[in-house]
Amino acid sequence: MRVLMDRVKRAAASSETVLICGESGVGKELVAHALHQLSPRAGKSFGIVDCGAIPETLMERELFGHERGAFTDAHVGRSGILRAADGGTLLIDEIGDLPLALQPKLLRVLETRAFRPLGATRYQYADIRVIAATNKDLSAMVRAKAFREDLYYRVAAIPLVVPPLRDRAGEVRELARFFLAKEESEKRFSDEALMFLEHYAWPGNVRELKNAVSLLRTFAMNTTITEMDVASLLPHIRGSVVAKSVSALVATSGTLEELQKQYFAQLLVQTRGTMTRVAAIAGIPRPTVYVWLKRLGLYQPRIERYRAE
Repeated sequence: MRVLMDRVKRAAASSETVLICGESGVGKELVAHALHQLSPRAGKSFGIVDCGAIPETLMERELFGHERGAFTDAHVGRSGILRAADGGTLLIDEIGDLPLALQPKLLRVLETRAFRPLGATRYQYADIRVIAATNKDLSAMVRAKAFREDLYYRVAAIPLVVPPLRDRAGEVRELARFFLAKEESEKRFSDEALMFLEHYAWPGNVRELKNAVSLLRTFAMNTTITEMDVASLLPHIRGSVVAKSVSALVATSGTLEELQKQYFAQLLVQTRGTMTRVAAIAGIPRPTVYVWLKRLGLYQPRIERYRAE
């Protein structure tokens, strides 16, 4: 990620178009905001057009605006997103969904900064820095004739690839704390809760993590968000982490009993012997925990805390 941020800083100083690629939810919009804030245009407008969210029939007027009488019900003229972003930065999100019919017009904007609103007879100009983002393979779309080759090379002047969150496990703690602070919450994460979050694969990437933090902030009862909150409020994360832990133990264990013993011993160390927390992570009732510990020879009633050797 340090390599990416170094490229972001370098790209921010340029006026060339940047293409941000990555899976859905990896944080492409956050990278676009960083490019804007680090550029000479920081403090100016930052516009966003989501090509995947705007119907094809409305895309042209949203981008370029329209004159009065350009179509039925166009009783007054309206500026488009390009005009609103004049002087600043425009993020064209999901550019792979841009209709083919509009691609030549966007190419003209990138080459000359000129555009013509619907119903207008003269071109207008917008002083904008364009950033594009996509979760699609545009080069494959070019080969399939689904995306213009000339537009692709113009858009991809500076390509940036944002890796998925599963390949950036070391950033989960920082991002979780960032999202919690952004919501102006007085709550904080315990180290055990952050450890829990770190061991989850996050298939929905940064977006899923952001939503998870918001849910934990809203429903966790105490000031400190614990791994018990994560286990109870986000059971799919608990299940995934437990499965991952078991898979790792299977590779090193012999018999089923050895596997079970290592698993519960690991939980006791992780939770410092707090049975309620062991039960929450394992997803079983607390009385059942005692049954398993006694069966596996791990139950020590006078020892309340387990520490790693």
